Amino acid sequence: MSGFFKCLPAFCFALAVLAPLSTRAETCPSPDDTNWVSGANHCLAIKTYLPTGGTGHVLMVVLHGDLSSGGPADDSLDFAKTAAEAGAVGVAMARPGYMIDGRESSGIPTRNQDREDRFKPAEIDSIAQAVAALKAHHKAERVVMFGHSGGAIISGVMLGRSAPLVDAVILLSCPCNYADWRESNDWPAVYGAESPHNYLEKAPKTARIFTLTGENDGNTKMWLATDYVKKAVGLGLNATFTPIPGANHGLRRIKRQPQIFDAIRAAVTSP
Repeated sequence: MSGFFKCLPAFCFALAVLAPLSTRAETCPSPDDTNWVSGANHCLAIKTYLPTGGTGHVLMVVLHGDLSSGGPADDSLDFAKTAAEAGAVGVAMARPGYMIDGRESSGIPTRNQDREDRFKPAEIDSIAQAVAALKAHHKAERVVMFGHSGGAIISGVMLGRSAPLVDAVILLSCPCNYADWRESNDWPAVYGAESPHNYLEKAPKTARIFTLTGENDGNTKMWLATDYVKKAVGLGLNATFTPIPGANHGLRRIKRQPQIFDAIRAAVTSP
């Protein structure tokens, strides 16, 4: 790992002794909650945009997808910027093992994990702890999670699993029923993986749920989001689905779509 996150040999040895290999703690030695934030088991790289207007009482955290083709998660920066322009604190976060703005989070990226290790509670809870630290640091009254693809899985799970931390979610290209998504692509099941649809019953009744999927998305098809929204509405939650005309799955290709920025502004400004 590069940059800020480096530890002295004695410190690293202590971590190795005290934590099992699968959940070895790598929290930040001195997190500033602006460039680096500690989760339960990770030191996470972040890029923070302070509000250019409004009160800044809302925090929006952006989680990128699995980035199976490699590279940094910098395509998610525009969403955090838009949140700041709408009056919120916008934070783009590199998930464990990924890089953003030239800095790398600790951990193993999902794309390199064994199939059975993906979207497990320990990693999701580590990210949730980091979000809670950011909420406290910025004295935010509300938290909005924005997630694309794999980041949408984590955000949707957090809405219920980490309640009442998250007040609204924007789920872009969401495999909201993870098991059904894998089956629809003829991929082997991942036992024990968390899924947003399993946590709707635990979501705050005041939560706002925005889902968006490209009409031409061959990876996470629209029915995965519409089925999720149908279940949410049936539980009395405020949930909507917006198709993005002509769009596919890749974030680089769809990140300029106006429907996404409309959802950000609505999530940030709504009570």
